[in-house]
Amino acid sequence: MRLGRAEEAVDEARGGAGALGALALGEALLAAGDLAEARALLLEATAPQLLRLRAEVLSTAGEPEQALGLATRALAALTEPLERAEAEATLAACLHRAAAWPAALHHWEAARVGLIAELGPDHPDVAAILDGLGLTMRRLGRYRESLELHQAALPLHQRAFGAWHPGVAGNLHAQAQTLRRLGDFEEARDALAEAWQVSVRVQGEHHPDTLTTAFELGRLEVDCGQVEEGFGRMGAAYEALRVRLGPQHPTVVAMEGWL
Repeated sequence: MRLGRAEEAVDEARGGAGALGALALGEALLAAGDLAEARALLLEATAPQLLRLRAEVLSTAGEPEQALGLATRALAALTEPLERAEAEATLAACLHRAAAWPAALHHWEAARVGLIAELGPDHPDVAAILDGLGLTMRRLGRYRESLELHQAALPLHQRAFGAWHPGVAGNLHAQAQTLRRLGDFEEARDALAEAWQVSVRVQGEHHPDTLTTAFELGRLEVDCGQVEEGFGRMGAAYEALRVRLGPQHPTVVAMEGWL
């Protein structure tokens, strides 16, 4: 799964036994964007690592408030340093999605310190934390700091996995959103077009991340004067994501407001 082959990882993880088997399958399902099966798998989970993963699934599914409680419980129960750092990152992501950005910033920083201590500064998991921290910085209006964090994370993703990986796509997407807020619309559009191409290749055109990127690319095309092409892309992505995630998912609702 680290190589970006989520569907293969799902197949390999099926049949795994116990909490470790559930953890491997749940992580693979989350990466593949299969939130419904991941949610069902973890519904009765009680082990701290499974609670952490369940929090990630619920947060991604648009239920950050319920996810916050699970992430907090997981962090309180975990004692091993690496597991605690991972739980800090999960809690940070849940807080970010709940719009509690100052609190999220605190936990991203704790996750970064913990992961660097355990894995070293060049590990791809550290890159993911830098991207998470950059997302929260952007929400706080700290655009230059946000862009610098994403730019620092990109070579870590690329050295670990190459140019074609979900982490690279997510990073380029994040850079594009920050560039947009800095007023660099054409550079943002080009970065997002690259992110979309990577996501299509490694995750498939119907993955939620790919569809979200397509929608945002359409918005930037409109900003750059490609109005017909942009709105067409936005509409197609919205309809597909509405089917995939349901009409009440926050991302789908937000998209509807732009159309």
